Amino acid sequence: METATQKHPLAITSEDVNLLLELYISQNEFSKSVNVLRQHCGVVILDLDDEQTEDNVQLTSKQLQDRFLIPDVFPIDLRIKLVSCLIHLHCVHVKPIVAQLFNESVEDMGDLYLDVAEAYMDTGNYHKALPILALLVKSENYNLAAVWLKYGECLSAVGQIQNASQAYRQVVALAPSHLAARMTLSSLQQQLGRHDEALQALTHEQHDAAGEVIGQDLSLLLQKCNLLYSQQKWPQFINCSKQVLSTQFKDCFRPAQMSAIIKNRSLKHRREALRHLTAYNLDRELQESVAFSNEHSASLQDMWELFCRVCDKMHELKRFQELETLTIAALTSPQFMNDSEKAKEAEFLCLMACYMNKNFDFAYNIIKEICVKEMNNHRAWNLFCQIITWSEDIRHNRFCMRLLLKQPTHLPLEMLNGHNSLVAGSYKHSLGEYVAAFREAPKDPLVSLCIGLTFFHLASQKFSTRRHSLVVQGCSFLNQYVELRGDCQETHYNLGRAMHQLGLLHAAVHYYKQVLEEAPAISEGPHCDLFDLSREAAYNLSLIYQHSGNSDLARMVLQQHCVV
Repeated sequence: METATQKHPLAITSEDVNLLLELYISQNEFSKSVNVLRQHCGVVILDLDDEQTEDNVQLTSKQLQDRFLIPDVFPIDLRIKLVSCLIHLHCVHVKPIVAQLFNESVEDMGDLYLDVAEAYMDTGNYHKALPILALLVKSENYNLAAVWLKYGECLSAVGQIQNASQAYRQVVALAPSHLAARMTLSSLQQQLGRHDEALQALTHEQHDAAGEVIGQDLSLLLQKCNLLYSQQKWPQFINCSKQVLSTQFKDCFRPAQMSAIIKNRSLKHRREALRHLTAYNLDRELQESVAFSNEHSASLQDMWELFCRVCDKMHELKRFQELETLTIAALTSPQFMNDSEKAKEAEFLCLMACYMNKNFDFAYNIIKEICVKEMNNHRAWNLFCQIITWSEDIRHNRFCMRLLLKQPTHLPLEMLNGHNSLVAGSYKHSLGEYVAAFREAPKDPLVSLCIGLTFFHLASQKFSTRRHSLVVQGCSFLNQYVELRGDCQETHYNLGRAMHQLGLLHAAVHYYKQVLEEAPAISEGPHCDLFDLSREAAYNLSLIYQHSGNSDLARMVLQQHCVV
């Protein structure tokens, strides 16, 4: 178009000028638009020298300030295009040019009114756009949602929050599916302190052609979750969050489905197991579950942050059953499982949920895989021990034995196999495991304690040979344990228990009394009583006194240390 106008200026028609102006304005080339009007429509800019009269000169607002003459016969649409360009070029005195527009009917020329208002809004002059938009929203032909939206934007920009909320409410009434307007209305209602109305603005159900409800938009639900979280309405927040996350997770509430998810460690195997159980295609169900929602309106990070928030809140409210179901369902999410870091954290959250819900069968399946992946993570092995302590299953014995064959020098496995054998009564086998652990960690006081106690168990057997030698060896390891651990309540209590088991009651009384005289290892904090062994020592001491026939002394010890 530029080439055509330069080569054949006399052949240019009004339609060509209009088209070229619209192209320039769409590309924000406002100075070139003014030059077109100056060259082909008779608009004159005064006091420009010869060089500035060229077509490609870039005009400034100072040059345009009160420096233009417009023909008497000038089409109103071109006049408005000139006004729009001058406003964008920050020419402030355009009122005389635009005055003719206000003589026209709003019903007939409303689109031109809207062009001027949009030009003012683009340059930040909202106070000048407000009266023009006010005329439009009061008209019959332009009482439209788009015009009300512009009006609401202007009112919000000038700080008229109350009027802006009314304008956005009108937008929602005229266009219920306008999501951005609903979000803005909710934000304005929140600023006005109308929390219930803010939530209501974010509630919009979509309907199909038959009028049946098919769901809500994901972005609206996510915004509603954030609003409920800020208002601390936890039950509603949890319910809304579960509705949002259901678009990403597989519904798996039956015990067989949950068990299949836990027992399979990869997303592919989980989905295959669920297909086998449910006899239908999981991929198709996942697509149908989000068909009514705009899945691209919420990023993966938004969904993950919402998932973490709702898990924390369920844990805080002690809703462990729901937390377990939600975290297990999260293991079927392709979005989470394809991200290694998020998959790792999701599995750990699921482990904690199962543990809190006392579902140790599920927890064992998860922690077992974590320990295999994190062989040198002692915290993982401590958690493994905590779970198998509560669990009544003995599957972990075979698991530890098989894993020890692959890792023969692994200290936690050697200790666990030793504990398992000790509990089962296989003292010689447990002694072998403890001695292997002693070779790996000779300075660990727990290993020396376990070896000493194992020797005492062997010496306490009915048909034990070399009983005295076993006792001497056990005492030597217990002494080494005391040297490594130091003199404290713990060491004296363990020595007292060992002497009590062997029947050396005078030695047991000595160590129990030392426990009663010493302070606990941790004497400060909310759970300091858990580390105080004085009550256990006093009870065992009372048993010794009771066995010797001194009931008064036994009663005195109990009253001093075991009465609440």
